[in-house]
Amino acid sequence: TFINRLLCRWFVPVRNTLRLSLDRMLHLPWKKYRTVVVTPTLLLSSKNIQDQLEIVEANFLANGDGRCGLQYVVLSDWKDAPQEKIAGDDALYKEMKDGIAQLNSLYPSLPDGSPRFLVCHRRRLWNEAEKCWMGWERKRGKLHEFNMLLHDPKYDSSFFPVEGIPQGVKFVITLDADTRLPIGVAKQLIGALAHPLNR
Repeated sequence: TFINRLLCRWFVPVRNTLRLSLDRMLHLPWKKYRTVVVTPTLLLSSKNIQDQLEIVEANFLANGDGRCGLQYVVLSDWKDAPQEKIAGDDALYKEMKDGIAQLNSLYPSLPDGSPRFLVCHRRRLWNEAEKCWMGWERKRGKLHEFNMLLHDPKYDSSFFPVEGIPQGVKFVITLDADTRLPIGVAKQLIGALAHPLNR
């Protein structure tokens, strides 16, 4: 601890990251800085899904207010299983889709008419090393496949077909399933990413 404090105080002082002052703008220039907030998660139970929907809604209310062009996407998998489909899978997926649809009915869509909230769910694939059916590469795989879909909507991924994959995305903010974005932090992150010296 002593060495860490010494290094941070004298040799590597803390510096603020340069960023654009987007938090002072009433309307985020959403086309220029189109951003998607993604949350990788597992569909484990009805309570798990309701908790996840509550967090997604809270993140929107803290950073959306209807004027930001932020889109919130849940990237979901089922839990590992001994076979490709098990009892209860479809019910959990339907509950998540219905919950996302309800959020879209409560809050305004993006300026181009795209849904504000989206769920992208993957089928299980056989993993020879793990000897089970699971989402390919788990969390890392979800993020990789989603990024590939952003670059090419026709990319052959393990996601079920879904309409509304955002196009022209500039930035992706990734949150853990239990992470809440503090008020206004999304604009600060986008401002830092958008600053010319941080590209």
